[in-house]
Amino acid sequence: MDVFKNIEFVGMLCMGAFVGGVLNYGLSKIKDDNSFAKIITTIFGAAFSGVVFVFLEKLVNKTSTDSLQIYMYPIGLILALLWAQVPYTIENRIKSDDIYVKIIGIIHFIGVSGITIFLIINIFTGNKLNN
Repeated sequence: MDVFKNIEFVGMLCMGAFVGGVLNYGLSKIKDDNSFAKIITTIFGAAFSGVVFVFLEKLVNKTSTDSLQIYMYPIGLILALLWAQVPYTIENRIKSDDIYVKIIGIIHFIGVSGITIFLIINIFTGNKLNN
């Protein structure tokens, strides 16, 4: 098994996860509505940081079939934001007395775990993402 043939996918996923972590850290520091400029700066900074990768892809003139790994960046970004909510989900939803809130918390945790496992398996085996 050649793990390094999918290194672009892993790199873009990790870059998205890193930027998602920075985004979540910035959003967690906001305590009130008076810091609206901080909210906008954090969200736009993370959202537009992916533009650099699109620019580099166009600069190198890759075709759309060769640049499928560019889509791993937003997936990593979303996964990082979902994983950042897992401690809150466990503390406030899964341990809740309300059965519906508990079900939503369990679905969140299983869904994020399932997506992560799916991506790891498919990146390292190359079954779905490289075809």
